[in-house]
Amino acid sequence: MNAAAQKDVLLFENYNSEQGLSQNSGYAITQDQQGFMWIGTQDGLNRFDGLRFKVFRNNPADSLSIPFNEVSALLTDGDGRVWISSPLGTAVYDPITSAFYRVSKLFHSSDELDGASGQKLFWIRKIISGY
Repeated sequence: MNAAAQKDVLLFENYNSEQGLSQNSGYAITQDQQGFMWIGTQDGLNRFDGLRFKVFRNNPADSLSIPFNEVSALLTDGDGRVWISSPLGTAVYDPITSAFYRVSKLFHSSDELDGASGQKLFWIRKIISGY
């Protein structure tokens, strides 16, 4: 069979809370440089390694946990970080430290980025890409 006649075969799997996803509805998805799939839900951030989910939820006793549970948008950058947007703010996950940081604390601004609504990650993409 020649290359023009070959068709790509795409295989899809469905995952839900029975397989470990924190909630059945995903609102955002991205893939990082290591191949992990990140899925944002209203009940936490989920990292999927192809076999199982690791769920990140806010832990008020841990200042380095994700600062909110509802995730509405995700973005990965060239340094392997995962940027997370929520109605409650914006945070970044650092894979080197395995910690989450509020963007307002990183940029030393009161709430300029954290409180922005709508296109927060659009502006963060511009900041981290240099244009």
